[in-house]
Amino acid sequence: MRKTLGTVAATAVLGTALAGFAPMAAAQPDPFPPANAPQPAPGSFDLPADPLFCDFPVRLELDGKSKVIDQPDGSTLSISPDFRVTASGNGNTATYVITGSIRTTTLENGNTVLEYRGRNLVGDPTTGLAILVGNFTFISDAEGNPVQTVEGEGQIISVCDALAP
Repeated sequence: MRKTLGTVAATAVLGTALAGFAPMAAAQPDPFPPANAPQPAPGSFDLPADPLFCDFPVRLELDGKSKVIDQPDGSTLSISPDFRVTASGNGNTATYVITGSIRTTTLENGNTVLEYRGRNLVGDPTTGLAILVGNFTFISDAEGNPVQTVEGEGQIISVCDALAP
């Protein structure tokens, strides 16, 4: 078996973001002072035709800012406010706002738990290449192989269907 985009995405901070920051009272400190603010994270990569993702090649263009925050419990929280991905394939293009977050926790047995909140781009054997909107969980073993495919509550939007001829 091989790593899924869900695992790779969390590692690369792909498709992660906070669904939006709640308005803050003027007296509260800035949660992201300039030195600690999310940084630009543009990029692109190509996914070859693969039944795990889409049956045709897909190019992903990323635009936005991201940041990985170490949590007191040893997990990490990947955020990317105002993050977007444009997927292209078969002569079609679809752009998605992916302003969710991914909490990554490594368990004692070596498994990795990814907790998706909000809007995230993922790919696994169950969803294919998709936008998750809601609360979902994915678990992989130490080699990145799925132990539990994406499960949770919310909407799953197929990127492949949007790009299909």
